[in-house]
Amino acid sequence: MNHPKDVGDRTTLAIMLVLQEAGYGMAVPFGENVRYDVVVDDGTRLARV
Repeated sequence: MNHPKDVGDRTTLAIMLVLQEAGYGMAVPFGENVRYDVVVDDGTRLARV
């Protein structure tokens, strides 16, 4: 059985790959106790995801 943290990490990585292929920039937080998994940069705005 997969640990829920591992499932979440794989899901985040898969989404980041799609965003990168679509040309978005990204940043990931340092640590685990933040309210987002990735920040997406579309060249104009930053969005928490």
